Amino acid sequence: MARKAPASYDNLILGSQEASPASSTKPELEIGRQEPTSELLRDIAQQYVIYLHPAAHKTIARYALEQSGHRNKIRPHDIIINAIEDFFEKHGLQGPVRAKPVARK
Repeated sequence: MARKAPASYDNLILGSQEASPASSTKPELEIGRQEPTSELLRDIAQQYVIYLHPAAHKTIARYALEQSGHRNKIRPHDIIINAIEDFFEKHGLQGPVRAKPVARK
């Protein structure tokens, strides 16, 4: 097999360069304070990773299935969010837990 040509870094600019007049008129964006570009949950919510024991995961999934109806599907995510909301209430923590309110049909 033929080898690919090595990557070229000729156009890579490192360090600070003198600002050109065109780039100095652009406003600086604050890091970490960017406005969401859409109303998608992935754009407005903060992701949080929870590591569960496989048996706990299976129990939550089974409970969600038992609570689901023909037209009302309950997801394991909803059960975990409800548990976090209950924790907030029990310990007097302020602030919303859900990024978006529950949409009822």
